[in-house]
Amino acid sequence: MAIGDETETVQAGQAVIVPGGAIRRLKALEDSQALVAMSIGGQAVLPDGSKVTLPWAA
Repeated sequence: MAIGDETETVQAGQAVIVPGGAIRRLKALEDSQALVAMSIGGQAVLPDGSKVTLPWAA
């Protein structure tokens, strides 16, 4: 998990709170699941600046 220029390894049972507008990257190192909570209509902003409504936020 990377937020801005900080990188940490997170494990099962841990929680991560990401500030709004923060640039973040996730990479699963093994088979895993994630629980994501965000407001309805939340969008991701891709590196090219385009916005995507995430399926679970629609």
